[in-house]
Amino acid sequence: MKYLRRVSIALGITALGVGIAVFVFCIKSLQYESYSRGTVEEDIPLENASQNFSELYTEIFEKCRPYVKDHILVQLEGRYMLEDETVHYREAEFVFYRYVDERAEGGRISVIQAKVSMEERMLDIYSFYGAGRAYSPAGSQEIEAEELDSVTEHILDNPDMQESGHFTFWKGSEGEPVVLNM
Repeated sequence: MKYLRRVSIALGITALGVGIAVFVFCIKSLQYESYSRGTVEEDIPLENASQNFSELYTEIFEKCRPYVKDHILVQLEGRYMLEDETVHYREAEFVFYRYVDERAEGGRISVIQAKVSMEERMLDIYSFYGAGRAYSPAGSQEIEAEELDSVTEHILDNPDMQESGHFTFWKGSEGEPVVLNM
């Protein structure tokens, strides 16, 4: 009887230990594979919601400066209309990216999204933090401000993009600009 009691206590303690280990593993994997998102600021008026992305970037960067300390610009997305062979942008989204911890598999990242409504001349800033595998922009190379206006040339030079109304811009692995219609 004492033997059965000892065995059952030992099995119970072992099962409890395994249960705790599984629970801790599940919590860690959920945190690793997820990210949190929050609105930082909304409805920030813009003086120059320009169709020139390098000019717009200068103003956006100034408005986002407290949030993008060590971040780099890695992606630009937007919506547009083509009218009389002129591209009119309606929305633009600047994506700033930074590795927080590169040692972790997939990396822990911080992402700031600056969404611009050209028509309303307003800026909304969103912040993401978490696993690089859960959220990742298309590119990871820094885009220089003077490269941003090549988007317009690309849209005008590519008939398949002229009717699309959406684009995504980043730099490829060789440093070349990549512009895709969505």
